[in-house]
Amino acid sequence: MKDQQHGDPHQPLTERLRLQCALINLAHDAILVRDPQDRIISWNRGAEHLYGWPEQEVIGQVAHRLLATTFPQPRETIEHLLEQEGQWRGDLIQTDRNGRQVIVESRWALIRDTQGAPAAILEINRDVTERRRLEQLELEARAEAKARLDVLQLILDELPTGALLVRGLQARLIFANRAAIELWGAKWKQDQSMEDFLTQHALRLFSEDGRPIPQFDTAIRHAMTEGVVTHKRQQVIRRPDGTSLPILVSAIPLDAFSTLPHLPSAMAAVQGSSERVVLVVYEDVTALKQAEEIKDQFISLATHELRTPLTVIAGYIDMILRRARQGKEHELDEWQRNKLQEVKRATQQLEQLTKDLLDVSRVQAGQFQLQLRPTELVALTRQVIERLQMTTKRHQLSLQTALPRLWATVDAFRIEQVLSNLLSNAIKYSPRGGPVEVTLEEETKTREARFSIRDYGMGISRDQQALIFGRFVRADNVRTARISGTGLGLYLCRELVERHGGRIYFESHEGRGTTFFFSLPCNAEQA
Repeated sequence: MKDQQHGDPHQPLTERLRLQCALINLAHDAILVRDPQDRIISWNRGAEHLYGWPEQEVIGQVAHRLLATTFPQPRETIEHLLEQEGQWRGDLIQTDRNGRQVIVESRWALIRDTQGAPAAILEINRDVTERRRLEQLELEARAEAKARLDVLQLILDELPTGALLVRGLQARLIFANRAAIELWGAKWKQDQSMEDFLTQHALRLFSEDGRPIPQFDTAIRHAMTEGVVTHKRQQVIRRPDGTSLPILVSAIPLDAFSTLPHLPSAMAAVQGSSERVVLVVYEDVTALKQAEEIKDQFISLATHELRTPLTVIAGYIDMILRRARQGKEHELDEWQRNKLQEVKRATQQLEQLTKDLLDVSRVQAGQFQLQLRPTELVALTRQVIERLQMTTKRHQLSLQTALPRLWATVDAFRIEQVLSNLLSNAIKYSPRGGPVEVTLEEETKTREARFSIRDYGMGISRDQQALIFGRFVRADNVRTARISGTGLGLYLCRELVERHGGRIYFESHEGRGTTFFFSLPCNAEQA
């Protein structure tokens, strides 16, 4: 009996394995046992479900032939690893009863008898066909995304315009294209703050007229702290070797970054953070500045040459009209008086144009000086509103303020010029009439006087808003409506406000009106 039990040393082991397979017959994975010749000796229900063959049809068959198994490496290598390590794991491609290929995650374990000889191989296969298909799709999607990013990076690096992404109040760098690095003439390190970068490389920023721009007054900081879009602000980069580079700076807050589900690793600090991301665009305008200098020289020459003949014409018209009224000359009929009045109005328009051109030429030449004196802004604003209300009956000009007085050290004549230009535009570009609302407030934290001038007129189309503070720029809808103007008023407004240490911007919707905002440093305690 004893000899009979031990006559076949493999029999008890295989029986035990069959018993174990019966216990795990309900397992979802395919579990099979093979003898050393690769013949199937056990086949669970998971295998029946996966491959389609019942157990009675596969017992004794060679497994890799039945399943048309494709191995990831030569079988000899796998068998050698199994012999050496006692186990193997990898993906196999197999074919089920219906000819469908499946990918299985296969785990093999070598079972030895009491003498250490190979007795059987336990194989557990899990169907990962769908998982591998999804993984492949993900790999392809990642490869496609990387290819797109590589193309985008190539495009950005080939752009002649410098582009940066910065985050947070310190304007820490996220990304810079090649043109931005060349424009600065220095490498801005990732996550380095703008202040550290400028200090490290002895770089300084100046306004167009040569005034140093403090860190808190940059277009980037305004975009970062207040979400204000700044388009094409003129600045100058001064390098340590003394060279200067005129640039246009645009800063656009990208608030949508906080809504993105995933970001590249370089932007990981933004995820879940309250920090704002700002896109900064730098344009080298050296060639344009050179062309502008030639144009400015012509404007300056033409302006000075026009002033004298215009003064003579205006003087003679006034003299003729006055002498005719006094009866010292031949009496003028109504047609002659009307025509002389038209000539006088045209002359006044030319005089205003020459004044604006003269201011522009002085600004460009750096010869513009402000006469700063303590000025009460509420009274000044009321005077401008009352004067311009007399020029129109279709518009209702109003001042909304809770301030009895508000003092600031400004050039009163120039601030009156700013208000007059903005109110005149509000009237001019609201041809159907309606309200024009002026608001004056005091921002106590920043000690600023804040003005807003709102109209309900034509508005400015979105694609032209970035250019509206330029010289000789007029919106297309204004030209179409044949409304006269020079395109210099808003340019001068910006220059005058910024030279006072303030800033100016606007919000506009075509067909619904425009609101201009500007702020000035003020001294509220000054009597």
